[in-house]
Amino acid sequence: MCVVSKTYETNENGIFFIKETKGYTRLNYDEIVYIESLGDFSKLFTPNGVHNTLINLKNLEHQLPNYYFRVHKQYIVNFNKIVSANLQEIILENDFKVPLSASYRDQIISFITDKTLIRNSKK
Repeated sequence: MCVVSKTYETNENGIFFIKETKGYTRLNYDEIVYIESLGDFSKLFTPNGVHNTLINLKNLEHQLPNYYFRVHKQYIVNFNKIVSANLQEIILENDFKVPLSASYRDQIISFITDKTLIRNSKK
């Protein structure tokens, strides 16, 4: 009997598998635009389609790279796919829009302004 023990870390090429009703589907972390919670299920949105998996958002969140951010109790976004943000919503590539809740607003806006905003002068 062969026992394989592996920790959940992103591999060098950024691929992972999810279990869907039709079997296992290979995805790349970079292609996920956002993830929506449907209770015990999650929907992973890519430019090429939607993938449903029986993993809740909380468990999925712990297995994602650090460039994924929770922006609402039902949504996680890939920071690299954000086109714009305002106080109510996040606009993502491929015209996807997700709500930005008040409880996560400060975190995401702070990250944008502190880490990625190009300024007129240095802080």
